[in-house]
Amino acid sequence: MLRRTRYRPRTTDSRHGYRLYRDLVNTSPKYTPAGNGRLVVADITYIYTKEGFAYLSLVTDAYSRYIVGYCLSRSLDAEGPLRAMYMALETYRAYGISTEGMIHHSDRGVQYASKQYTNLLLSQGIRISMTQ
Repeated sequence: MLRRTRYRPRTTDSRHGYRLYRDLVNTSPKYTPAGNGRLVVADITYIYTKEGFAYLSLVTDAYSRYIVGYCLSRSLDAEGPLRAMYMALETYRAYGISTEGMIHHSDRGVQYASKQYTNLLLSQGIRISMTQ
């Protein structure tokens, strides 16, 4: 008769030594993308499976709400979000959409603040934005 509480894994660890970037989206007035490829939002969610938890990394175009990149992985390391972002960049290239000056918005998680991830974004001319 007792209700069991389900374990919910944490997907965000913002206690790290990496640089945190300012929020470019939740400003006054709030940033609204004018077209595809101007703003992407990245996040990680968990999925419960018979074998345990899996983590789904998503990159969504904020204008069209189209998922431009995704990766399902067993761990919360930066590899999942990196693969999702590479897929997003390839999707934009396939449709001829420039990513120069795009804003990449995410939480302050260690995956998005890691050197590997931020170096990828900066090398593509993408501006980094993190929630406050």
